[in-house]
Amino acid sequence: MQILQDNLKPAVFQRLVTEEPFAQRSRSEVYDLVAERVVEPQVQQTWPLFDSLLHRGEILAEIAQEYPGAQAKFLSWIDAKFLVTPQSSQPERPGYGRRSWDRC
Repeated sequence: MQILQDNLKPAVFQRLVTEEPFAQRSRSEVYDLVAERVVEPQVQQTWPLFDSLLHRGEILAEIAQEYPGAQAKFLSWIDAKFLVTPQSSQPERPGYGRRSWDRC
């Protein structure tokens, strides 16, 4: 929580507290907020579900060649929220479309 408070504008931090106090948030929720609001990973490329499941090795090789030093991350998007939430135009936000590998 301190990381968020130190790195967000006071009004943004207060809005997060008002939406749901940090004492009531899971560790995973707070981690996701830090990743989204403070770290701000840069997505270089995404792959469709079929490719990410069947061609993982090729994808990892391409990532190593095209983006040296970057981190590949598989984001699972299938959960209950997926069934009731519209798609997002941001592939780094799982739960709204396709699986993606991102490089942080």
